[in-house]
Amino acid sequence: AAAGRTGVVLLLIQAGVPPSAVDADGTSALHAAAYYGAVGCLSAFLDAWGNTACNLRNEHAQTALHCAARGGQLEALELLLSAGADVTALDAEDQTARDAAIRDGHKAAARVLEAPEVEKKATELGVYADRAWERRLESAQGTIEGLEARLAEQEETNAATVRCVGRQLFCPRRRL
Repeated sequence: AAAGRTGVVLLLIQAGVPPSAVDADGTSALHAAAYYGAVGCLSAFLDAWGNTACNLRNEHAQTALHCAARGGQLEALELLLSAGADVTALDAEDQTARDAAIRDGHKAAARVLEAPEVEKKATELGVYADRAWERRLESAQGTIEGLEARLAEQEETNAATVRCVGRQLFCPRRRL
């Protein structure tokens, strides 16, 4: 599928290989086709398995849309979006497909995923892609609180050190 060999994909489908079948690396043919932009293979999968196939997840909880975004495959993104791919789906790292495109430096793919019709779909579903950012913010706030506590401890230690040094300067030891 990754090589775009639609004939091989059709043989796999005819042989009854399920959409959830993965290779030794845990990658399904559907996800590989999305990542490498093998649109003919993606179309064959969607025709055979239905549109729900575009929302199947790999071992990293990524959908085919995540994989196409990570590969910067604009045509594959358009096909998956037209098939009803869930733009709000989060992977194991709490990232949407748009987040993955941005992280991997695919600005054009990120723009496809932020198009007005995509945003409209997310709003209609009542689910927002900002969920991942909310979780990151909560994590960052916990980190900040931990750093503030360590800073307070350090300030107490520094104050105690200053008091100790001050006593030594002003109260020299007596010689016997």
